[in-house]
Amino acid sequence: MLVLRCTQKLLKRIGTADADPPQSTTALGDWFAQPLSVGHQRFVLLASEHSRLPILMPAKDTKHLGGEA
Repeated sequence: MLVLRCTQKLLKRIGTADADPPQSTTALGDWFAQPLSVGHQRFVLLASEHSRLPILMPAKDTKHLGGEA
């Protein structure tokens, strides 16, 4: 199971909050997410717990982060 741990600022945008998500079962571990602004553009910066692999995604897709796949 992929676990996404968001900052409080991002959780307010998503509108959902899991008090204590389960432990991740993926090889890259939990993913941490925070909002990022570059000029007028808004992004979400995701980073893997184990590898520190960064992924940058457009913030217009944040409404899909809170749902289950």
